[in-house]
Amino acid sequence: NSFAMSIFKRFFGESKEEAPKKEAPSLQEASDRIEDQVKNLEAKIQKADEEIRDLVAKGSTNPTAKQRALQAMKRKKMYEQNRDQLLGTQFNVENLAFQQEQAEVTAMAVQAMQQ
Repeated sequence: NSFAMSIFKRFFGESKEEAPKKEAPSLQEASDRIEDQVKNLEAKIQKADEEIRDLVAKGSTNPTAKQRALQAMKRKKMYEQNRDQLLGTQFNVENLAFQQEQAEVTAMAVQAMQQ
């Protein structure tokens, strides 16, 4: 068993001393950060959409406009996927916050009944 551990340590290296960790953000802080990221992505989506419209309008006169429009469409799709993923994460974080509040209320009720 110690032989396996020594091979494991030699292969993966030993754990290094970790820097002191910052205090984890609260669920509300995490939700707020996600909200800011979503707003940022929505601004990028809108900007990409405007760029696509401009490039499509120039498409008949500018030969590279079509290619640039396709790149902008791919970028917009990527932003939309990131936004949707963040919205799912935000839903989960808010759901956890609600569950935490419910657990605190339940614990308070149990304490009240024990007195």
